[in-house]
Amino acid sequence: MVFGIFRKRPALDLSPGENVELETTQTTVQSEVVEISKKHLSLRPVQRVDVGSKDTVVVTFRKDQYTCSFEAAVVSVSDDVLPILDITYPHELYYDETTQQTDLVTLEKTLPVKAKVLGGKAHPCHTKEISGTGLTLDVEAFLKQGELLEMALELPEGPPLKLSGRVAKADRTGSRTTATVDYIGITEQARDRIVGFIFETQRDLRRRGII
Repeated sequence: MVFGIFRKRPALDLSPGENVELETTQTTVQSEVVEISKKHLSLRPVQRVDVGSKDTVVVTFRKDQYTCSFEAAVVSVSDDVLPILDITYPHELYYDETTQQTDLVTLEKTLPVKAKVLGGKAHPCHTKEISGTGLTLDVEAFLKQGELLEMALELPEGPPLKLSGRVAKADRTGSRTTATVDYIGITEQARDRIVGFIFETQRDLRRRGII
């Protein structure tokens, strides 16, 4: 993880209900902010993580074009099925001004996807929009906000990309759902492949005078 030039942005901060990335020595998982105090931050990961008191984790979150990452010590771990982690919370947060904008570029594009809720059956669907941070799906099924998805995204070149995500927003029309999905634990290789496809498509559209 690269820590570059930072600028203090006191107006930007975390709030309960927001999502962050929690990085341990073994994995990176999406986590929900449950509670914030002056010294502690409570997080609920979407899956169990192998951490204990006094372990060190890295928390990353994005707002607008800024990214913030900070190291924290684990204070306690609850015994719930999806445990809540209490970690130390910095008095001040600093936001990286060198954040790349490429992840935020969105492309309107129809691509085949197979998506299923964890433990459910797969539904053929397609993208309406795609970016390096998530995608919008048109699914002939009922999806609910907060559900976790396993997806296989088909790009024009290479094998299907296996992705995990959480439904951030779900709008139903008849038997279909338009779902905004945030990636969970996406690898840099997968993100680079998606962003590369987006920019190659945009270059082709510019050559043809469409954009």
